[in-house]
Amino acid sequence: MNFVSEQVIEEAMAAFELSEKTEKTVKKTFQENQQMLYTYLFSESFSFLKEGEKEIFLYLALLIYKAFTEVNPELEPIVEMTIGQYEETNWENWNEASGKNFTEKLDTFFLNYPQEDLLALVEDSLIDDEEDDDYFNFTKEGKEIMIIGLKTLIDSLHGIEN
Repeated sequence: MNFVSEQVIEEAMAAFELSEKTEKTVKKTFQENQQMLYTYLFSESFSFLKEGEKEIFLYLALLIYKAFTEVNPELEPIVEMTIGQYEETNWENWNEASGKNFTEKLDTFFLNYPQEDLLALVEDSLIDDEEDDDYFNFTKEGKEIMIIGLKTLIDSLHGIEN
């Protein structure tokens, strides 16, 4: 698979805004193109996200998908078993990570990661910056669920070896 650069990500961000239409856009995009990813993104796994977290999660999923398919337009449908395997591996790696805080635990995922810019988008979006005017207070659980879900999405799109 081709690498998704920061420039491609920024172009996808320019095309979409986080709005009340985000969930509808995500549903339409994934239902039409990647049914199993649609099922995953709207599964019980993400029911614990607060309303604002869910909106940001779906917005990031849409950005990741749009940026990824921009440089990899011939993407095959992803199968459910693949998604489940990636998610399980990601949870195992997260739980075994030795970092003291969220950022240090996340560093484990970046080692030799082929889609580093997409993962950096997720990290930058979830790291709390209290000086930012748009500061959003994610819950600890919400951040963990979101990082695992979004990394699983990237892994599934890329076809990363476990």
